[in-house]
Amino acid sequence: MFPWGLFYPNDLVPKDIALTYRNIGLLFRLLTPRYEPPRVTVLLPDRHRLGPQSGRIHDAIWRTFATLTGLHIRYNTLNEGALDQLPAETRVLIYQVPYCLDDATYGRLLAFVRQGGALYVSGDLSYGPDRQRTQTDRLRELVGMPMAEEFYPNIRFDAAPLRDSAPVDGGQALGLIPFAAAPGIRFGELPDGAAGRPEVLQATQDAERVPLVVAHGLDKGRVFFVNDPVELRTDLSSEVVRSIYAAFAAYAGVERLQVDPDVPDVHAFRVPV
Repeated sequence: MFPWGLFYPNDLVPKDIALTYRNIGLLFRLLTPRYEPPRVTVLLPDRHRLGPQSGRIHDAIWRTFATLTGLHIRYNTLNEGALDQLPAETRVLIYQVPYCLDDATYGRLLAFVRQGGALYVSGDLSYGPDRQRTQTDRLRELVGMPMAEEFYPNIRFDAAPLRDSAPVDGGQALGLIPFAAAPGIRFGELPDGAAGRPEVLQATQDAERVPLVVAHGLDKGRVFFVNDPVELRTDLSSEVVRSIYAAFAAYAGVERLQVDPDVPDVHAFRVPV
């Protein structure tokens, strides 16, 4: 350790802060941290991030980490291919901009939700590993709404005009806020009497009223789908992404570390001993 922050130059006389630093070290060596697996796991979209735009996908993952840390939520991470090793303690999965997952990963996600887990998905998941949109049935099954058409392909959200959006009903109660949205999917109508209708929490404010944030109960679990790759959008403020993650945390019953003031610049962690 370079000493000049703690000691006076040349003669190495300790400053007051050096004694404080020493005392903290003496105290902390008496403590043995105890690992408690968090209830929240960030699932890394490996197939998507190993493609030609991997830098952008990595930036989206980092934005997820920054948002969760700013919300004072404990989480761990897991690679997509290791989903069969998901810790039993995990009850909440965050799966940002996955797009092109394989059938095995999708099947494990579906089982996780059906068994009582809560799942966050943003962007899309109807592409196969070949990056072709061949798995649109996933939207009907997992999100509860059939796909009618796409507004733009894959992550090319800049190819379509932005639409004003605002929370409705339950979305207001969860703290969602208005923002200029880039929905990627136009959903079709469900037949009358269809079971398991999802709840639209936020929609565009134009005549189409495109569902933007959707909550769907599936057997014992629940799905929170954002029809917009918000983590990828550098034009979107951190406040918007934070409001979406905070709304999902409330929806999924995720415990947040209580910090006053509750602002993202304050990073606080709890380590059990």
